[in-house]
Amino acid sequence: MVIENDVNLAALAEHASGAASGVDEFVLIWLSAAGGVGMSTMIDGRIHRGRSGGAGEIGYLPVPGAPTPIEVGVSGGYESLAPEGDLPHGFQALIKAKRVVALAREHGVAGSDVTEVVAAASRSGTADADAFLDLFAERLARGVASVSVILDPGLVVLGGDVARAGGQELAERIQTATARIAPNETEVRLGAVEGSPVLRGAVLHALERAREEVFSSTV
Repeated sequence: MVIENDVNLAALAEHASGAASGVDEFVLIWLSAAGGVGMSTMIDGRIHRGRSGGAGEIGYLPVPGAPTPIEVGVSGGYESLAPEGDLPHGFQALIKAKRVVALAREHGVAGSDVTEVVAAASRSGTADADAFLDLFAERLARGVASVSVILDPGLVVLGGDVARAGGQELAERIQTATARIAPNETEVRLGAVEGSPVLRGAVLHALERAREEVFSSTV
């Protein structure tokens, strides 16, 4: 049995037939209402997993405006998560669902779910809604810019239900905000795989494993 990270599977799908088709170096940032934020990195056409398999834990990334573990009194690892399941520190703390909903409310965008408020703001076109999207994009850009100056991927693909709710409108704002704080030229694209990119990636991954097993058994 092979177990693979869901964000890595989505990256495989976007590489095969989505926004990163034909691009062998890119980063996928996954924005989910339920699961928060995750990241997958593809280098030379292969997923980079890191020494311990923990590459892509962007939620812990220290960024301006987000508290550090010491500042919130957290010194442990995963067992130090807040009771409600949110990370109390790092990049995740800056863009977690409750904070985004509260930020939207401050700008007159109603809703109790992060995908709901992001989608509503993207459709609205009002000055207040635009201001909310700009602030949300600037928060996201802190993570994108941090990744860009280290990896210089050239392309960042946005996936997940929150990214889909924001659509191209949010992607363009993130690219603009990233350009203001990072020297690298980074294109931000919305994921293009229809349906579930995670499921599509799982099928592709299974097919590749099957090919490898068949090939190795016939050599």
